[in-house]
Amino acid sequence: EKTMANYIEFLENAFLITKLYNYSTNQLTSERKLKKVYPCASSFCDADQTRVMETVVVTQLHSQFFWSRGHEVDCIITNEKIIPVEIKYKSDISLKELKGMSIFMEKYSTPQGIVANKDLEKKEKDLSFVPIWKLLLNQELYFHRTKSK
Repeated sequence: EKTMANYIEFLENAFLITKLYNYSTNQLTSERKLKKVYPCASSFCDADQTRVMETVVVTQLHSQFFWSRGHEVDCIITNEKIIPVEIKYKSDISLKELKGMSIFMEKYSTPQGIVANKDLEKKEKDLSFVPIWKLLLNQELYFHRTKSK
């Protein structure tokens, strides 16, 4: 276990992987729980388009957290607000597939969630369905970030 942790730390320090922590309001809980690791470049992913897109979104949004408690949310953006982001690289998305989002949003009283997807753009209740390309190009709009100079 210690050897694996050392390898992961080495890969992270070499900017080859990024580590996401399981979101909790308690930092110690986040440190102790299961973590997810993503390659920093989507070229390190297998050929599955869904995994490639999830890797691209997680790394480009500089996410530090995901959430998993029986259901899952792919990444949690923590800026001024907490914004859950679910990544579905398809156009036909059922609300049943977003159960983790609704549980997370209720538990943490988040007013907005984003479903990054292939090409669907709509607003449904407190969820914004946004094509991945548009989300990545307009991060400051969706996450109230300022552009780097």
